[in-house]
Amino acid sequence: MKTIKQQTEMNESEKGNVKPQFSSREYVDIAQLRKLSELNPLRSFADIIFQYAAIACAITISVYCNNLLVTVLCMIFCGARVYAMGMLVHEGLHFRLARNKRANEIITKLIAWPIFINPAVFRKNHLEHHSHLHTHDD
Repeated sequence: MKTIKQQTEMNESEKGNVKPQFSSREYVDIAQLRKLSELNPLRSFADIIFQYAAIACAITISVYCNNLLVTVLCMIFCGARVYAMGMLVHEGLHFRLARNKRANEIITKLIAWPIFINPAVFRKNHLEHHSHLHTHDD
């Protein structure tokens, strides 16, 4: 039977504080990481246009084919593209879509609006997550 002191003391894993199992440096050296972290607004713009175009194409195919199986497949595809747009919103929250912060905010809002995300609320919650990474409060 545990004493009261033992009951109140929890180890790190019981608290939910877990250190990552790996370090990114084990897989990517710092030079590669810097290259991967370079901002490329043209690439961001192309990614955004691709997501909207892919969704429009899937809807067009679904309507044109008028087939239940094709429609279901197009819906799954569109869901994946909406998820990708959410990832672009995430990048925007970290100011990774454009070099200019104001332009980044406008772009992020334009991507977030059709998928019903409020960037201001998402940023507040998401940055809170980063301040407690790998802890019970994460």
